[in-house]
Amino acid sequence: MPHANRRLALQTVLVLLALVAPTSRAATSLTGFPKRTGKPIARSAVAADLSGNGDHALVAVAGDRLVAYGTDGQALAGFPISLGSKDQAVGDPAAADMDGDHKAEVAVATASGKVFLISGGAVAPGFPVKLEAGCAAGPSFADVDGDGKPELLVGDKGGRLHALKKTGKPAPGFPLTLGGVLSSSVSVGVLKGDLALAVGTEEGTVHVVDLHGKSLPGFPLAAHFAVAGAPAFGDLDDDGRIDLAVASKDFNLYAVDEDGQKLRGFPVVAGFAIDGA
Repeated sequence: MPHANRRLALQTVLVLLALVAPTSRAATSLTGFPKRTGKPIARSAVAADLSGNGDHALVAVAGDRLVAYGTDGQALAGFPISLGSKDQAVGDPAAADMDGDHKAEVAVATASGKVFLISGGAVAPGFPVKLEAGCAAGPSFADVDGDGKPELLVGDKGGRLHALKKTGKPAPGFPLTLGGVLSSSVSVGVLKGDLALAVGTEEGTVHVVDLHGKSLPGFPLAAHFAVAGAPAFGDLDDDGRIDLAVASKDFNLYAVDEDGQKLRGFPVVAGFAIDGA
């Protein structure tokens, strides 16, 4: 988000949820929106079913608080939730159902290295988890131990990639020590049939590792400056194999195949620093 846009909301930020109407009509705000949160919102919100009834809520970090509203504009029970008056969230919040009850949990990481998990309108038992180093990027979710339930993934400034269970305990084999300041959220994909974890660093290195922290052949990818947006897995050239795309603050967009080899035409010079996914 450009700095100029962030400065537009110094005291009060409006959360606007809109329905896309037919093309002949303009978009219309839902009843109860926009909302005045009282504090600035600098990152994306996340929509998730927190109650298990099929209705999605809008969750966002507003200053040092996590806020959540139903589609009727009413604050959800238990919200707002304080993240600490002297701390601030980094990256975007993330949501996933960690225990199969059809109710999403919400995760937030802070600059000081606290990781919050919100479940049922309250901080989950075992959280917040205080990491050994601060965080520079937000959390994500993926099942990394094969039990069918996603773990909370987050990197820290000490170069460690953490995978936390809903209890707050680390998944077996974690954290992985990768090195550098991990500056993007963690992405998970499948390369050559095996699960792969990808995460960017402030130094420009993009680690692509297996579940034991071992770099996959052809990796890491090396950009020339920080990578803040989560790397993206996908078949970019329609050859039936998964590739990896990475945006960097060095003004370049990179794309490599499963062997770490550049795709034809890449990197592409964007002409500006890319700060985000």
